[in-house]
Amino acid sequence: MEQNAFSWIAANHIREYLAFCTNDTMRSQAERYKGQVAINLVQLEIQKNNFKSANAIAIKNLDHVKNFSKGYVAEAYSTLAYTQFLLKDYKNSVSTSKQSVNRVPAKLDSQFLVDDPAD
Repeated sequence: MEQNAFSWIAANHIREYLAFCTNDTMRSQAERYKGQVAINLVQLEIQKNNFKSANAIAIKNLDHVKNFSKGYVAEAYSTLAYTQFLLKDYKNSVSTSKQSVNRVPAKLDSQFLVDDPAD
């Protein structure tokens, strides 16, 4: 994650909160907040047309949520896919997008089913 003043302040506050967490749910939530800060940084970098920086942050965020907040892996993959698309890395963007879809939690799958027009 880019170490600018905002990300440093946010990371410190989240670290302080983690020390306060008394159970796995609270810790998982705090780690999720770290991921959300990263996605916000990706969005800011995209606004500045810094697609390489946005991509680097998205890659680090994906690694982070894979380790600490598995319920948000699909979102991290989709964010990474978008940065790859902006970099015109279409092959990897499609592949990463597919990984995002494959990571939708099982309990939500029925919400994403689309009727097959061939039926």
